[in-house]
Amino acid sequence: PEEGAPAWLSDNVMRKLAAEIERLQKMKREALGALLKEGKQWVLTLWEELGVYQPWRDQCTAMSSNEVTEEVLEGVLSQVATMEKVKPAMLPCVGLIKRHRELIKIRSEMPTADELLLDRGRGAVTRRKQQEATKGMLDLEQPRVNRELAAVLTELKTSLPPHGSITMSYLQQIFGFPSLEDLRSQIDAEAAARQEALSRRRFSSIGAMKKVVNANKAITGALGAVSESKFNKQDQGKGDGPALAL
Repeated sequence: PEEGAPAWLSDNVMRKLAAEIERLQKMKREALGALLKEGKQWVLTLWEELGVYQPWRDQCTAMSSNEVTEEVLEGVLSQVATMEKVKPAMLPCVGLIKRHRELIKIRSEMPTADELLLDRGRGAVTRRKQQEATKGMLDLEQPRVNRELAAVLTELKTSLPPHGSITMSYLQQIFGFPSLEDLRSQIDAEAAARQEALSRRRFSSIGAMKKVVNANKAITGALGAVSESKFNKQDQGKGDGPALAL
């Protein structure tokens, strides 16, 4: 070729270059595959540790993709970065959020009172007793968990920067916890229900006491009537005896 013109490559050199490019691309795919596998496992570990809400997991397309591309790897690493970013703020709340979710699931799966009444199969009595025990547990534990969760979420809200990228609504999308307004409404409703139950028990106790008092009065009255009747009979007996001779 003329001076300054590009040199021509032989067919043999071209084949060697093509083979080298293919080898490098294969290495890249293998490296990407290894990085994706490690990155996805990292995300799954963080999701489990933090109790990430299932709808948030479902919308993460990079985690469900089987493609081995840089775009998918970028999506996985973005999820890792998000989880690591919110982890310090959320760790104090994780246990209560999980328990809150579990209790709601347990209550939603309980049979209704009508279903229990219609249950006539073998072991129905045992099942009713188990459901009564479960309801008692829920009535005690759910209000406590709601109060404690409201407290930690209030603390979380005050700890977030006012104009930061992490907001309560964003965290709600990831972790599926109820809003503070909903929690407070539940707490107020539970307190009102407890007060009503206490009033019913108090009135029931007063009614029972009145019945006891009335029963005692009735017994006392009956005993008095019996005693008076006996005395009257004794007086009558004395009056009918023989007169003394003068």
